[in-house]
Amino acid sequence: MRSLAIIAALSALIPISAFGPSDPEALVPSMESGNYSVHCSEEWTKRGVLDQRMYDYCVRRDQEAYAALTSEVEEYKAYPWLRPVINAAIAEWTKRGSRRETMVAHSVHQEIDAFLDLQYLKTNGVLVEVVAAKCFQEWSKAGVPKWTMILFCYKHATGAD
Repeated sequence: MRSLAIIAALSALIPISAFGPSDPEALVPSMESGNYSVHCSEEWTKRGVLDQRMYDYCVRRDQEAYAALTSEVEEYKAYPWLRPVINAAIAEWTKRGSRRETMVAHSVHQEIDAFLDLQYLKTNGVLVEVVAAKCFQEWSKAGVPKWTMILFCYKHATGAD
């Protein structure tokens, strides 16, 4: 019976806009809350001397990553699983109140991309749903699907590249 529920969840690999928030800003905390200066300063200070050029580069990269993240979230905000994926990435890449936005954006992008690969397989009728359901069950914890791991598991189990 649980297997049928998982297959039903996988069958829903399509946008469900009724469940998605309408504002991407509601999904992504403010840029200011990232407090990028803390980790950039720690990363680019050696023996008490800040490498200002690399510090500026680090902060600029996080700001650019934030813009990319909010843009991608805007595009895929209809997916109900997006919020927990973003929250998990933020939790993983925030230390001492400073968020590594480049890593948050990269993690979220990888999860979206893996989901889209699975959705493509399903849309084209080549997804082996029983295998996908097993992988989905194995790699979805606490309501957070790890789409990259689900896709990896699926490819490994089916011998796909």
